[in-house]
Amino acid sequence: MNEYEKRRPDICKFPFSGVTINPDGNFIPCCGAPEVKLGHISEVSSLEEYINGDEQGMLRDDFKKGKWPVSCNPCKKRRDKGQPALIDFMGDQLPWSDENFLNDKYDVQYLEVTPSNACNASCSTCGSMFSSKWKALDNKALEQGLDFRSNTNRVTGKNYSISDIDFDKILESLPTVKRLMLKGGEPLADKRNIILLEKIRKEKLTCHVNLITNLSMMDDEILDLLKDIPSIHVSVSMDGLGKQYNWIRSTDFDDVIGKIEKYHAVTDKKVTIIITLSVYNFFNIEEAIKFFTGMKSVYKIDLLTANDPVYVSPSMIPQHMMKKLNDKHETSLWISENPKVERKNALLDYKSLESLDDKSWFLNNKEPLMKWIDFLNQERGFRIEDSVPEINEIRRYYEDCSS
Repeated sequence: MNEYEKRRPDICKFPFSGVTINPDGNFIPCCGAPEVKLGHISEVSSLEEYINGDEQGMLRDDFKKGKWPVSCNPCKKRRDKGQPALIDFMGDQLPWSDENFLNDKYDVQYLEVTPSNACNASCSTCGSMFSSKWKALDNKALEQGLDFRSNTNRVTGKNYSISDIDFDKILESLPTVKRLMLKGGEPLADKRNIILLEKIRKEKLTCHVNLITNLSMMDDEILDLLKDIPSIHVSVSMDGLGKQYNWIRSTDFDDVIGKIEKYHAVTDKKVTIIITLSVYNFFNIEEAIKFFTGMKSVYKIDLLTANDPVYVSPSMIPQHMMKKLNDKHETSLWISENPKVERKNALLDYKSLESLDDKSWFLNNKEPLMKWIDFLNQERGFRIEDSVPEINEIRRYYEDCSS
């Protein structure tokens, strides 16, 4: 039994093996705490200097003492509620070194990097922090008086890109990396992610690559590159079906489905489908799961949840509607007995904010939810209600509550 296993479940591998870098160049504890800034890549000479520094060292010290670092409260709160937590999901996936732990000297074995917020999509649950496509749209929303849009860390109205000097620090760290996570923005929209992959191919580095992408920018050249990397797993974000998907993610559903099939045919590798649950897809999630389960090119379906900003979250669905959905999901064999679906608990016994004793979050986000839908309907040129008519029922319920 290694030192990690001795201390489970009250220890997290991230600060002992990993470095996570946001699009703005800030180090964060992990993707579950994007607002906690532990320093900037420009402030260190190497990633090894950072991982052995005080900021990440303080997280390690707390875990060694059996304490939860304050920065890690999001995982603790989710675990206390019986909900899936990143600390548990990633526990078996991240590398671990007893030698590093006992000597208190660390190299970068896990690297999660987003060199910029370059992106070709304007997903309805995202914002300009993680998508350059949102810069103009966020500014337009604020100009139209949607001031609530500024009350989230996902919205900055800026484009981010780390410098070439800082990118070289990432390249220099690759030889020790056992697991590389490329995220966005859209990773295929930033040529430096292609440089990272080409380095792995050319130098035959042994790290396992996880690529999280919308896949819409995959061309034959990129496909050949992906084919040549022996240890790579591609996860494709697919938050709906047909025009619903087009509205939620802004790229074209049929085009992406075609590219998933082509990737599978050329590489003989299957993809993971990532569905981020939101108020826009919660009503027909069973149909989406059925569709993707039937694709031979799909290995598994991973369910995430949009919680920030609150007005895109499934928790804004009124309680009486949520109860019917919980009952439907609990009895659906496509969900409860489907071996392809991971983190299916995200669909079971989901809580509406309306059910809480303190209903302020629910009441304060009703108007933003509807205004945001109206704004995106205008930008997309078609209405999400045509694909998800239940949103009309939400709107009527909100109006009745306000009258």
